[in-house]
Amino acid sequence: MKESLLTAALCLITCVSGATAEPYTVIGLGFLPGGSYSAANGLNDAGQVVGHSNSSGGGRAFLWDAASGLQDLGTLPGGTFSEAHDINEAAQIVGQSEATEGLRAFLWEADTGMRALGVLTGGSASAAMGINDTGHVVGSSTIAEEDHAFLWSPAEGMQALSPLISGTASEAFSINNSGQAVGYGPTENGVRALRWQNPATPQDLGALSGGDVSYARDINATGQIVGNSSSQSVRRAVVWDAEGGLQDLGALPGSTLSYAYGINASGLIVGNSRTVDGQRAVLWEAGVGLQDLNDLIDPNSGWTLTNAVAINSSGQIVGTGVFQNGASQAVFLSPTQP
Repeated sequence: MKESLLTAALCLITCVSGATAEPYTVIGLGFLPGGSYSAANGLNDAGQVVGHSNSSGGGRAFLWDAASGLQDLGTLPGGTFSEAHDINEAAQIVGQSEATEGLRAFLWEADTGMRALGVLTGGSASAAMGINDTGHVVGSSTIAEEDHAFLWSPAEGMQALSPLISGTASEAFSINNSGQAVGYGPTENGVRALRWQNPATPQDLGALSGGDVSYARDINATGQIVGNSSSQSVRRAVVWDAEGGLQDLGALPGSTLSYAYGINASGLIVGNSRTVDGQRAVLWEAGVGLQDLNDLIDPNSGWTLTNAVAINSSGQIVGTGVFQNGASQAVFLSPTQP
C-alpha cells in the first residue's frame, strides 16, 4: 500500500511535541475501498481487530492489524453483506453473512476462508457473536421470527442454549475458555441477563433494584460479566461477579444512560454513556470509576470517541469514533508508553 494511503487510512494521532502525554493514542482504521463508514466489534490479545465497513461492493466484514491494515473477509456464496463480531487468539473470526439461503453465522479462518455454521432445527437465519480459544461459538438462530441462543462446537455442531422458561427471544453474546456463555433470555421475572454453564442450565443474573430488564454482553476468564440493567427511566452499565453480585457502574455526569460491552481479565470495562453532548466512549476501573475516554486522549487529536466495545489484556481498546466531524469509523486505542 502506498505510504500516503496508509497514512490516510490509519489517521495515527499522537501527542504533539511538548504536550503532556495522554494515557491513550488513537488510530482510526479507516474504511474499505469505496467506503464511508466502519465499526470495530472485536479484539484479541495480538491487537487484531474485527468489525464491518461499507465499501463499493457492499457491507463487508473486516480484519485489521497494524502490519496489513484492513482486509475484506468477503461473504458466503450468494451474499453481498457480512460483518464480523469476534476474534480469538488463533485469529478465528465469527460473524454473520448473507448467503444464498439467507443470513448465516460464519466461522472464518485464514487457511479455509469463510464457512457457514448452519441454523438450529427449523431456523431461517443465524448470527455468531462470540468465540473462545477452543473454537466454541455462541450466537442466535431465528426460528419463526424469534431469536434463540445457540452454542456451536466443532465436534457437535449447533445446539440450542435453553432459556429458563419458554417465551420471548434469547441471544448469547460471549463465551470464555471455561465454556461459560452469557446473553439474555426469558425468565419468570422478565427478560434477564443469563449465564450458561452448559446448554441446559442457565442462571438468572438478576437486575438492579427497581430494574425490569437486564442483558449480559461479555464474560472474562475469571467469570466477571458485564452488560446493562434498565427500568423505565434509567439504563445502567453493570458488572456481575460471584462475590459481589450485580454492581451499578454509574454514568457520566448529567446522564442516566450507560452501557458496558467488554471486560478484560483485569476487570477493566468499556462501553458508552449518553450525555447532553452526545454518546461518549467510557472506561471503568475499580477504585477510579467511570471515565470519559475522550478525557484520556490528546485533546488536540481531532477525535471524538463515541463507543468502546472490547478491551484486551494489554489494555488496548476498540470501538468507534469521529475524526474532525467526519464519518464514524472504527478506532483502535493503545495505552501510551511512559
